[in-house]
Amino acid sequence: MRENVITIVKIDEVWGRVVATDSSVMEGLYKEFSIYKFQHWFDPKVKLGVWDGKIHFVKHNGEFPLGLFKDVLNFCKCQRDYELQVDTLFGPEIEDKDEFMKDYLEVLDTTENLPFIPRKYQVKGSMKAIYHKRAIIEHGTGSGKSFTIYLTINYLRRKNPDHKTLILVPKIDLITQFHDDLINYGCPPELLGKYYGDEKDFDAPITIGTWQSLKNNKAFLKKFTILIVDECHGQKGDVVRSVAEGATNTQYRLGFTGTMPEDDKKAELAQIIGTLGPVIDRITTEELQKLKMVSQLKINIPYIKYDDAEIKEMKQAIKILMKQKKPREAYQIEKAFTQKHAKRNEFIGKITKKMLAMDRNVLILANKLEHVDTIEAALKQMGITPFIVTGQIKDTDERNDIRKKMELSGGNVIVATSGVYSTGISINRLHCVIFADPGKSKITTLQSVGRGLRLHETKDKLYLFDVSDDLMFGNKHLEKRMEFYARNNFDVEIKEISFA
Repeated sequence: MRENVITIVKIDEVWGRVVATDSSVMEGLYKEFSIYKFQHWFDPKVKLGVWDGKIHFVKHNGEFPLGLFKDVLNFCKCQRDYELQVDTLFGPEIEDKDEFMKDYLEVLDTTENLPFIPRKYQVKGSMKAIYHKRAIIEHGTGSGKSFTIYLTINYLRRKNPDHKTLILVPKIDLITQFHDDLINYGCPPELLGKYYGDEKDFDAPITIGTWQSLKNNKAFLKKFTILIVDECHGQKGDVVRSVAEGATNTQYRLGFTGTMPEDDKKAELAQIIGTLGPVIDRITTEELQKLKMVSQLKINIPYIKYDDAEIKEMKQAIKILMKQKKPREAYQIEKAFTQKHAKRNEFIGKITKKMLAMDRNVLILANKLEHVDTIEAALKQMGITPFIVTGQIKDTDERNDIRKKMELSGGNVIVATSGVYSTGISINRLHCVIFADPGKSKITTLQSVGRGLRLHETKDKLYLFDVSDDLMFGNKHLEKRMEFYARNNFDVEIKEISFA
């Protein structure tokens, strides 16, 4: 190889490689594309001094995930003393953008059985995803991402019926929901297959599966030419990446989400982008509300103040733990106090009862099973029998039946764990969401808000009750959530509630 040459080659649909004779270029790449893991200082390996806490996205041998191709290319272009050679395999399959857009619209016009006219942003997002081939579409929750995904699959299959599509969803519940959505959009049922648990369809042109069920089937993953990752903000785990990286023949790698990770979680962002590609289209919840494509939102924050004598002992215990640098233990003490507090759970019950009296449906989100139990008990004392949805209910049909019952009538309430119901679950006829145990995560907060933003003829707005506490961690986490609400220009009202 000649000196002063940098070559970028494509290995497969997952990996590329930078080749350079100058070791300083390779070392520069290795260092440039490294990011500290979020809160790396808590990692035991960092504490032991055996790891610096950085995740490296370009290996020592120059291998990099193709989602970072443009960033790697720009780095190499900046090495001005070197000649740059780029593999022709990186060239775009679609040469003429105008011709592509014209062809896309012609295919859309001749697509039969569509239940409604696609929204402009759905068409735009779908076209941009197909054109770029590696991309993330960030459309706010309630925007109709599943329909945007269908438009994308529909075009690609119409142009090439041999395409084999894999749709990855984060939870088993979403397999049935997505399957039903695609059929409602006009997709022939015979094209669809499911892959999870004991139900594994190996031959369907379009397969819907969970990340977890596919992680050990590398041979099966190689059959797919299109990879769609729904709710791709969850693309941070090693298992999820291994599934995406196992699909080495996917020409199209597309992610869809309503909420990308926070800016301070740069390592998570880089992992998602490295696997799928950059965010190339975005529409916010605020923009969707202006377009009247999602429900209006009213956030009420009951700010609970406790009797000083009641919290004195707890505050002292937390103070000692904080001095001992044990914030997690301190946090758990505060959480146990709020989750078990009888008046607080009774207050949540009063909000629920008021909503049910107006024939509204309510979703109460908690984090711990024990908290679900205490809220359920408080509701039953008021004569309210809620549906309970937690990870302990393994029967997905039962969980989907509950969701469907909410769509058919008002006056229902679900108490669910956030892990099961904060992301992806679609209930149009949902009028009220109660955060019984809110935290500070941007994704969990905004995705949970999104559970009720879908339009329905029986509601003019979503009522969100963010039950907050005038306690140490409660105030810190409320401050973070207020930042998220402010960035989205949500209508927020705080009202002090005294338990003294």
